[in-house]
Amino acid sequence: MKLKGLSSSEQVILKPMLASRFKRLASWQPLFILLSFLALGLGTGIYYLMRPIWASYLFQENLYNQLPENLAFRNLAFNLPSLCHSFAFSLLSVVILGLSPWAIRFSLGFWLVFESLAEIAQAEHLNPLWQHLLANTDTSLGRVFYGYLSLGRYDPWDLLYTLFGVILAYGLIAFTRRNHDKDPQTRA
Repeated sequence: MKLKGLSSSEQVILKPMLASRFKRLASWQPLFILLSFLALGLGTGIYYLMRPIWASYLFQENLYNQLPENLAFRNLAFNLPSLCHSFAFSLLSVVILGLSPWAIRFSLGFWLVFESLAEIAQAEHLNPLWQHLLANTDTSLGRVFYGYLSLGRYDPWDLLYTLFGVILAYGLIAFTRRNHDKDPQTRA
């Protein structure tokens, strides 16, 4: 591995550090990435299959009306994406930031707060505010936020499922970190 722009003495110092860092992460990082994408795929699938059009900004057409009325999973479908999102994004953040206590607390705390605020922002009494601030925006991001906030419905159960997603991510991270710290090859 040749590091461009560095002297040979700098490369001698940095190469082992980088190699050990990537070797250490390789044991748990792919699992977290895989689980994150599976959770995001499940959440997206639920949006597509189980949510009515009025409850989803993501899809303009879906299979909701073609599903049987008595499908037990249909009730769960309204809240499970909140769990999937908070779980997946917490894991992906830890993949990027690492397994340090600070990185774990930041990742879990950030996604708990962000997802909770996104849910609270959908409260019906806030719709006039979003209409005033975002309805006539010329930016793509503003239109996406406006669509999400105006079509979304506040559901306190989503807050609980968000918390469950973060707790589930914490359990997996704590288990991984405990096993990671026991392995003498992965300690710095």
